[in-house]
Amino acid sequence: MKNLGLYNNSAIDELNNREEIELVDCIEGCLLDSLLFYDSKTKKYYMCLEHYQNSWSSCYEVRYGTEEEIYQKWDKLKEELEEVS
Repeated sequence: MKNLGLYNNSAIDELNNREEIELVDCIEGCLLDSLLFYDSKTKKYYMCLEHYQNSWSSCYEVRYGTEEEIYQKWDKLKEELEEVS
């Protein structure tokens, strides 16, 4: 899995508006939701995780990789959040 860095909400909106991108799942976050996308053109999965900065601001940490890599991390994150809530 590769980390693409930090992005603001408008960059993620642009990604979501591309025709070949499909929103697969989301997890409700503090200020932003964490998102899981599939790109049918590149056959890659993108995980956009809320990166909390302060009580007024968040951005996204974007990672991409194979289906196995991304779902392993995504499922672990969902399990951890279920334990907390």
